[in-house]
Amino acid sequence: MTEKTPVSRKKRVLLAAGGVLLLLVVSVGGLLFERERHFDGNIERLPEVFPAEDRATASAAGETWLMLGSDTRAASATTGDDAQQASWKYGAQRTDTIMMVHIPRDRKKIFLVSFPRDSYVDVPGHGPSKINAAYSWGGPPL
Repeated sequence: MTEKTPVSRKKRVLLAAGGVLLLLVVSVGGLLFERERHFDGNIERLPEVFPAEDRATASAAGETWLMLGSDTRAASATTGDDAQQASWKYGAQRTDTIMMVHIPRDRKKIFLVSFPRDSYVDVPGHGPSKINAAYSWGGPPL
């Protein structure tokens, strides 16, 4: 008959601490993954908004994103789970946030430019107006 050697108190404490640490790391990792998926799911991407030649020139220099927040003025939702209309409808909404993000090819820096929504600009085909009105009249390309 063989006798079991008792596990020392030090080993039990180390095993328990390791188990708690592993549980903590897995929990925090899961929470971060869930938050990233949640926030990424709230971004609506509109493919091919700009002409193909503009996209080809821009991709050679890195990635450039136009980020717009919607100030909805439509009778029913245009974004989110309750969406009943297209994302952009002529005159239905303006942008409350306009940002251009550029990530160079080497990915060493990120450049962000925020445009004040009430800036007066020359809107092609409409003359001088606020930049957020340009979105209402022509969507992301304008």
